[in-house]
Amino acid sequence: MHHTLLTDKERARIHHEYRIRAAIVFCFLMAGAGLVGMVALFPAYIASISYGATIPQTISSEMKLTSQTINMKDELARDKFLASASKDFPYKTALSGVLSDVVSIKGSNFFSSISLDRKLISDTTSSSSLAISIQGISPTRAALLDLKAKAESLQKGNIVDLPMSALTKSEAIPFSMKVIENMP
Repeated sequence: MHHTLLTDKERARIHHEYRIRAAIVFCFLMAGAGLVGMVALFPAYIASISYGATIPQTISSEMKLTSQTINMKDELARDKFLASASKDFPYKTALSGVLSDVVSIKGSNFFSSISLDRKLISDTTSSSSLAISIQGISPTRAALLDLKAKAESLQKGNIVDLPMSALTKSEAIPFSMKVIENMP
């Protein structure tokens, strides 16, 4: 710029104006780049907001799964303990057999409840008896007496307690019968 006929003061002012324009252009370029960046990042911002809204639901569902897993582990541990404890019970198959035998003698009678109660007769012989309580309704007196006979014949030595008051009616007889069976 020394080859022009401008004075030093004018040249300084032009340089100053040039620097101001360059700074303004630089600021506009930076503002444009920031605006382009914001527009480019807007979909990511929306996606992060929607993802942030699903995080509490995801955490709560994972906590539920974790608590269910812990509950399942506790339940499996309990079942394992019960299974190992049932090995010590010598009458486990006998009780299910007795129950299926009782159900098989039902005939035309309706059973409303069956309960089994195992009692130890003597500590020295380790023999026990099984008290079977049967409640229900019999359609006729003959069907009730047939049920009593079948219960006595289930196993040798069975004792059947059928109150005589159950035989006072001839039809739709409600009954409560107790069968005592000796277990080995």
